[in-house]
Amino acid sequence: MPRKRTTGDHLQGVRDDQPPFTKAEARRFTDSIRADVQALWEKVHEAHERKAWAALGYDSFAVYMHEEFGVAKAQAYRLLDAGSIVRELSPPPPLPRIEYPIGDWRAEAAEREKQRKMEEVTDVFPPVASVPPPTRLAQTRELRPLLWSRKAMLHAWQEVVERHGPDPTGPQVRRVVRARVEELKRPEEKLPHRLRELDRCLSGMDLRASELTAILDDEGWVPVEDGTLFDAPPEMRDRWITAAESVNGAIVEALRRLRSDIDISVVCATCHGAGVVPINDDPDHPVFTICTCGGSGRVRAERE
Repeated sequence: MPRKRTTGDHLQGVRDDQPPFTKAEARRFTDSIRADVQALWEKVHEAHERKAWAALGYDSFAVYMHEEFGVAKAQAYRLLDAGSIVRELSPPPPLPRIEYPIGDWRAEAAEREKQRKMEEVTDVFPPVASVPPPTRLAQTRELRPLLWSRKAMLHAWQEVVERHGPDPTGPQVRRVVRARVEELKRPEEKLPHRLRELDRCLSGMDLRASELTAILDDEGWVPVEDGTLFDAPPEMRDRWITAAESVNGAIVEALRRLRSDIDISVVCATCHGAGVVPINDDPDHPVFTICTCGGSGRVRAERE
């Protein structure tokens, strides 16, 4: 009776006499695989950094990875990000040591120069703590939002390892990274979309107003070469007056709205009626019931 085929018997090199791993052997073997994976990420990063793809005649890094290794573009850049992150979270290689004869003055000078360089590097890049770097793409993928800031990424990864151990899951890394991203946001970045647009508009207006002030300052120009306001054609003067009045009207309205207090009698965004009643007394964060019209539109607070 023929022996029943088992999974893996068709693979070349499979030996039936190899015993299963013990737990300790499996752990050592798995750790060696993780080290190999980490080394692969770093090699992919180096291949990109040193333009191996261009040296071999490929048009891009993505094409190189696909043709040489059968890796899709998205996966290639995930591996590249992983290599970048591991490099940032790993201790830098030691500076090469130059041997000088005993008593040679150059030895002392070289040591001082080495110390100076290390201080410069440490000032810009904080030292890496004794925590193992990521070993899985699920971890590096979640660290990617902090790739722009080595210091922030280092602190976030240290926090992750302290909380969850050296092999955290992707969601565990994600929660810490999102909290860190929120902490690093500038005040204007934490605003809702409409208020961010208002900040952008007013900030740009401030710059343009400074430019306008400089242009209108007669002392900064040479009348004969640069011209005066009286040299402008009448149609251009009328056009500029209209534009200035329009901007002035917008600025006056902005100042009125920004300086006024919130009127907690609100208007329904569906029927534009006043059938919406506040259910708390906080003028800064009022909470409203549904409008009597039954509309589902967003309630809009009006200012006096």
